[in-house]
Amino acid sequence: AEVVLDNDGDSKLVEDWLRGRGDFPASDALPTPSDAAEAPNSKTGPLERLLHDKGKLSRLDYNANTDWWNASLGIGFGISAGQITAGFKLFGIDITHEEKNQTITGDPTYATGPKNGGARPWVEWKNCTQTKPIP
Repeated sequence: AEVVLDNDGDSKLVEDWLRGRGDFPASDALPTPSDAAEAPNSKTGPLERLLHDKGKLSRLDYNANTDWWNASLGIGFGISAGQITAGFKLFGIDITHEEKNQTITGDPTYATGPKNGGARPWVEWKNCTQTKPIP
């Protein structure tokens, strides 16, 4: 989902959600594009309504294969005061590796504008499978 924050009201709504202020703060789950395409009801929060009304909604299905491993060992001690952090580490090892391969499966879809009842039906987005996924 993508939404352009082109006015102060929308920007404030998103900032309040991120900072945990007002109704439906960030502790509530971020709505998915599928949630935002549904017709709004009395339980629809302001962020989901914003995504429904103004968002560009699309779905891409990927077949992803991730080969990763991670090993870490450490003992540490730290003190945090506001934005100042002090600490030390006695010893530690950190090894990380990640490899990811993705393939788009099927034709992606996007949500049209709201229809009768407020739902945004999904339609096929032709030729999108010819694009390469972002790694």
